[in-house]
Amino acid sequence: MIRSLLVNEAVPLSLVSVLIDRYRDVQPDEESRIQELVEIISDIRQPITTEETPQMIEERRKREVKVCLVHPQQII
Repeated sequence: MIRSLLVNEAVPLSLVSVLIDRYRDVQPDEESRIQELVEIISDIRQPITTEETPQMIEERRKREVKVCLVHPQQII
């Protein structure tokens, strides 16, 4: 959860030090904590993105159609 908060753009910079302090309590092993923080920084600098392929788009469309068939009252 702390990782999610640290990479969340909506979390103000002023809370980062508090989150890091809490993270220190949760992850007392310094080497592991440093490695995980390096990974978090890497995610912030180069977020993992996926490129949608035509097959992925078609699969998403099929799922949406199934949802519409199962829950027709949710269609707006």
